[in-house]
Amino acid sequence: MTGQLKCLYPNYYYWTEDWNYVESKVIQELRDSKKSLFDQAFKIIKKNIQDHEKLGRKIEKLDLNSLTENEQKKLVIKFLHRTREMVSQWVLVFQLASGVEKYLRQNSQEIDFTDVFAMINPPRDTLLVKQEKMFHQLWDEFKKKNLLTILKEKGNNGFYVYLGQKYPSLYKKTNYFLKEYAWVGTHAMGGKGTTPDNFLERMLTAQEHSKHITPKIKVPLKIKLAVKLGSELSYYRLLTAEVFD
Repeated sequence: MTGQLKCLYPNYYYWTEDWNYVESKVIQELRDSKKSLFDQAFKIIKKNIQDHEKLGRKIEKLDLNSLTENEQKKLVIKFLHRTREMVSQWVLVFQLASGVEKYLRQNSQEIDFTDVFAMINPPRDTLLVKQEKMFHQLWDEFKKKNLLTILKEKGNNGFYVYLGQKYPSLYKKTNYFLKEYAWVGTHAMGGKGTTPDNFLERMLTAQEHSKHITPKIKVPLKIKLAVKLGSELSYYRLLTAEVFD
């Protein structure tokens, strides 16, 4: 295994032999009902995410114009290092998942693979899911207070001033949402993100939120570990992209 990865933004390149090596290790571990490789990988992934978020929070608080050229350069180098680590773990997640998928295909011939695929779901809410839930909580409050009708009549101009004066608590929640999820709508350093204006536009076009209940499917014992690990990987695949954005 070479352990090499070439990042030429916005593309990255990995060695086929590395991909095949990880796949084969995953299949062997699952055959032996082991998960030490996954435990090591999840530990690295969690640390990378924590470090990337920590740097992001630090940059968010800085007045970049007050930094010297040398300080700005050091910050960019740190950011590029963290970016490379995030891309590396993105590749690792796909390598591990590919091995899990191959194992499942080899060991679940008696089940329709679409049913097997349906067994794999993120075990926890990702950032986008949390954002979606909070948005609909805000939408419900806007609707109950007749703010959607007022927004339609008055338009965006002056709406936030009205909201702050009439419903300070809801105004505070809305501001929190706008700050916490400003990155939603971006990807790979592109896109507009969430703005005060497009947030209000989204409010007007949103529909009543219906709860989606995922039916529980009985997982055969021989693929139970693979399904569990595959679900964990699906969570980290989504979370890695969200934190990177």
